[in-house]
Parts: sequence; structure tokens; C-alpha cells
Amino acid sequence: MDNDCDGIDGKITTAVFVSVSGSDIANLVCTKNQPCRTIDYAQDTAVVLGLNDVYISAGVYTGGVELTTGMDLYGGYSTTWERDSNELAGHRVTF
Repeated sequence: MDNDCDGIDGKITTAVFVSVSGSDIANLVCTKNQPCRTIDYAQDTAVVLGLNDVYISAGVYTGGVELTTGMDLYGGYSTTWERDSNELAGHRVTF
């Protein structure tokens, strides 16, 4: 539910975004419109930007994840950044 009317379930100003169609190359922002490709890169970018949330869109992410202290990871987002149960088709995040 978009409680603060910023267009996403969550808070867009405290998060970086990850998508299987994103890119880590020269991506210094990892925004909703320019997401990172990997969760670890997103966490590193969030630390540099002083953010603590990582929003992850549906897909299969390979290579594992090393959790960063103080970082919160949220899945269940579709490719259009609508959030629902991770059990629903189009919202499942696997790594």
C-alpha cells in the first residue's frame, strides 16, 4: 500500500532498487527508473547514498547475497514496482 503517495509501497526516498533487467555498470543511483542488477551492488550503493532499504523486483538473482548490517531488503515487487505476496506469479524473488 502506498501510504505516502510517492508511487510505491514503501518509501522511495530511503531506497535503492534492483531488477534483473537493471545494470550495475556506471549506476551510481539505483533508482526505480534506473535499477541496479545485483542485490550486493544495490546494498553498496545504498550505503554510499546513506539509504537503508533495498526494493527487489521479481526475478531470479544468481551469485548469492551478502547482507549488509543495517540494510533492509524487500521483495514481492513486480517489474512495474507494484508490491504483493512473493508467492504470486510476477512477484516472486529468488536468490
